[in-house]
Formats: sequence, C-alpha cells, structure tokens
Amino acid sequence: MHVDKIAYPDYEYTSLVYLTDHGVDFTGGRFEFRDGQASSFLEPKTGRLLVFSSGSENSHRVEKVETGTRYALTIAFTCKKDKGSAALLDTKRHLAELRKPARETK
Repeated sequence: MHVDKIAYPDYEYTSLVYLTDHGVDFTGGRFEFRDGQASSFLEPKTGRLLVFSSGSENSHRVEKVETGTRYALTIAFTCKKDKGSAALLDTKRHLAELRKPARETK
C-alpha cells in the first residue's frame, strides 16, 4: 500500500484512465483501496476514469499482473500555482532559456 501525497507532496488529486480491460487483456492488476482492514477493488475497463484525492484517506495499491499487459494513463493534479502546468509551460521563460549561449563543456 502507498499514499501518493507522501511520495509526491505536490499531488492533490490522482487520476487514472484505463486503456485495457481486466479479464480480457490481462488478469490480476486490480486497483485496491484500503480503509483500515477493509479493501475495495476496482477492475480496470477501457475508458474507465478513476479520480481520488492523493492523501492518506486513499491508501492504495495495484495487484500484480498475472497474465497479459495492463495499460493505464496516470495524471496528477496540484493546487500549487508554482507547480502547475502554467509553470511548466511558461513559453517566455523557456524561450529565454533557449536563447542563452550554450555553456562550454570540458
């Protein structure tokens, strides 16, 4: 089990879009949420979207894939302005970096 926010402190929400079907493309690989001693399992289906807050209230894991291949697209969301996509996609800043002279290497 793990908590996303512990490994990635900037995560506020985590999402997965499943690209393959449990029982068709693979076996095993179910998504498990744990609440105390109780577990809830989600079986992946192509196109299914799973969204949850990334804190300790959503401890989770993925079972080992037994056969086949399990594909999912994971997307994390933050509420911190300096960590969001605007900071990553700041075109003016990136163009300025590209225009800087290359550093000489020895």
